[in-house]
Amino acid sequence: MSPRAKLVIALLLVLSIIYFAIGSLCALHDSRDFASVYVSSRAWLKGFDPYDQSAFPTLWSEARGSPAQLPDPSQVPPLYPLTTLLLISPFALFSWQVAKGTWLVVNLVAVAVTIGALFAIGGMRDRTGQVILVTGTLALWALQSAIWVGSPTIITLALGMGSIFLGRIRRDCWAGITLGLCLCLKPHLALPFLAYYLFVRRRAVLYACLAAVCVIMLAALIRTSDFSWLWGWLTNIRAALNGGVNDPTGANPLRWQLLNLSYPLHTFISSRLAVTILVFVFVAGQLAIFAKLQHFDGTFPHDLAGLCCLTTISFFPVYHRLYDAALLVLLIPLVVRLLSHGNNTFGRFLMYLLFMFVPSPALLNWIEQYPYFESLAGSWWWTHLIKPWQAWSLLVISIVLLCLMYSERDRPVAGS
Repeated sequence: MSPRAKLVIALLLVLSIIYFAIGSLCALHDSRDFASVYVSSRAWLKGFDPYDQSAFPTLWSEARGSPAQLPDPSQVPPLYPLTTLLLISPFALFSWQVAKGTWLVVNLVAVAVTIGALFAIGGMRDRTGQVILVTGTLALWALQSAIWVGSPTIITLALGMGSIFLGRIRRDCWAGITLGLCLCLKPHLALPFLAYYLFVRRRAVLYACLAAVCVIMLAALIRTSDFSWLWGWLTNIRAALNGGVNDPTGANPLRWQLLNLSYPLHTFISSRLAVTILVFVFVAGQLAIFAKLQHFDGTFPHDLAGLCCLTTISFFPVYHRLYDAALLVLLIPLVVRLLSHGNNTFGRFLMYLLFMFVPSPALLNWIEQYPYFESLAGSWWWTHLIKPWQAWSLLVISIVLLCLMYSERDRPVAGS
């Protein structure tokens, strides 16, 4: 590599570190998602219904939280399952300021763990590849966004990557326990890791995972006197999906923050039933093609392309916010390996698509505020194609990965 190329990579690394640091510093003043799960966990610890928000102001005051940072139920309603509240409960024992700072430190450690696991499963041994991987990881807006709002996304990602790493070195029991923790913390984010172990039929991992989930669920239920919380939880979920923050239709002004396939489809189709059927058919079709093409053998980096494909498909059927795109860090070692082994067509295409996840989608809202762009912001192209750009990008990535698997069906994945 030429000195000029090394200088460019070094400069990009410095810029990505600065970019990432912005989100980390903002977490000290924001962490709105963590505030919601934190106060819900405090309610669960004290024996209250964690989905009844009437007690939240009192609990927040007891935690010495600023009134201005009290979770807004219209923006961040309590939606996490009881298992999440149990895993968060050690933080809920402390005051809000202490808990928020500790949560930030744990998130930063989780980023380091994720990068280390990516080095291992991606077979990243040369220094240049490692620097590119770190640069690309820290440059993803989803990563800093997750830390900014205090979402459990990063820790869930680290647990999922840790499970894959432990499975890679044949520590099946620990891999299953780690996968169980991943499922209990943020279930829909753990789906691709669970699906991977189902495809490779690692029964020991799956049994350990099931045992871990059952233990955590039973421990969470012990703190509840009855099942009245279940109705509150389901009510909150329904409210969020019908006009609330998770609604992919035009009734939700914040739907631009969603990544599931329902959002871009609803810009064309108003019927919820029609969109649901389309999403189901599309995902079922992609999974059927994937099952036909996959050639998992339980080793990495051989299985990396398949795991990336499963990860991308997992975004489509269930609710995901923009910071969940942090899962796309899995694609970075794949892109590096493809480019380093001469597969430039797929490598460059995936790299260009990953660039779509570097800038913040909030930039579009900023543009809409200027009268100069009024005609553009109200256009068909803006509403249907430009504003859901990251959701559409995920769709294209899934198709590209399936094409990559098809091209590699009769030979090993590049670099394996």
